[in-house]
Amino acid sequence: MRINQPYLWGDHYPTRDVVHVDSIIRNGRRVYHNHDYTEIALTTSGSGEFRSPSLKKNLKRGVLVIVPPGVDHTYTNCRQAHLLFCSVRTELIESISLSLGIKPSLWAEMGLGRPSGEPQIFVAQIDQRLLPVYTQTLSDIIAANRQRGIRAQFTRLGSFFSFLGLVLTQPRTFQSMQSHHGTMYLHALTTRALSFLRTDLTRQWSMGNLCGCLSNVH
Repeated sequence: MRINQPYLWGDHYPTRDVVHVDSIIRNGRRVYHNHDYTEIALTTSGSGEFRSPSLKKNLKRGVLVIVPPGVDHTYTNCRQAHLLFCSVRTELIESISLSLGIKPSLWAEMGLGRPSGEPQIFVAQIDQRLLPVYTQTLSDIIAANRQRGIRAQFTRLGSFFSFLGLVLTQPRTFQSMQSHHGTMYLHALTTRALSFLRTDLTRQWSMGNLCGCLSNVH
C-alpha cells in the first residue's frame, strides 16, 4: 500500500520548528509514504527493515538513514525498533550551505538538501563507540522541543549543527541511487576510495595517488 499524498511539515510538527526530533518505538509494518522535509532516522535498539523502491536495508543498532524529500519509503518488519527521528526543513540546509560557502551538492549526496538530479538515500553504520554521542545530540533536541522561545530554537539549531558535524565525518558504507535503471550498490573498494577523496577535497588526485592509498591495488 502506498500513500500518494505526501506528509507536509505542518501536518506533524509545530510550524515554528525548523528541526524536530521524536523518539519512537515501532513494531510490525508501515505503509509507504514521502514528505516535504528531510528525515534522519537513527536506530538505537531492536531490529527492522528500511525500504524504498530501490533499496532494502536491515535496521539494527547504529544504522543511520537519511531520506531526502519526495522519496517513497517505509519502515517494516519492525521488532521493538527504537528509532530517533530527526526532521529538518530543507531550507535550513540550504541556508547553512550559503552561509558557510559549502556546495549544496555535498549535502545532497548525503540525502540532505535538494538534489540537482535524482534524490539519494544515505545509509551508514555508526561506530558503536560513537553511537552515544549521536544519541545524546539528538536527545538534546528532544528536550528543547518542549521549550518555547528563541533560546529553545537556538538550542535545537546548535545541537543539529553538532549532529551534522558528526554525519559529515561518517564514512559512507552504503548508498542508494534512485534511478530508472534500478538499484546501484557501491563496491567496498569504491567506498574506500571515496573516503580518501573526501579527506582532502582540494588535492589534485591522480589514479596513482589513489591506488597508493588503497593498498594492494594496481
